[in-house]
Amino acid sequence: MIRGYHAVISSDALGYDVTAFIFVDAESSDVYSQFRKNCLKRADILEVHAITGTASHIVKVRVRNTSQLEELLSVMQRWKGVTRTVTHVVLSTHKETQNLEIKPTSAESK
Repeated sequence: MIRGYHAVISSDALGYDVTAFIFVDAESSDVYSQFRKNCLKRADILEVHAITGTASHIVKVRVRNTSQLEELLSVMQRWKGVTRTVTHVVLSTHKETQNLEIKPTSAESK
């Protein structure tokens, strides 16, 4: 249940001023495994989720500036099987957490 302990450090204090969500289209599920491996190698990629809808994955990134974002996008767009990216830059964040409320399920409370 517990996956680890860590300090929560302000990204702004470290100079990471740009957060973005990148919707990624891949040509087929054959490239998903390599896509995920490529994402795991990059410290600027914080989250990777396979999704339904208009893209195959959504990626959360945090970089120091828009130049670094542009560089990251250039790299991602060259990955095998990536056919399209759509980027949404975050203007401000009002809530960001991974805290979950721990409640017993109905089966556990009996």
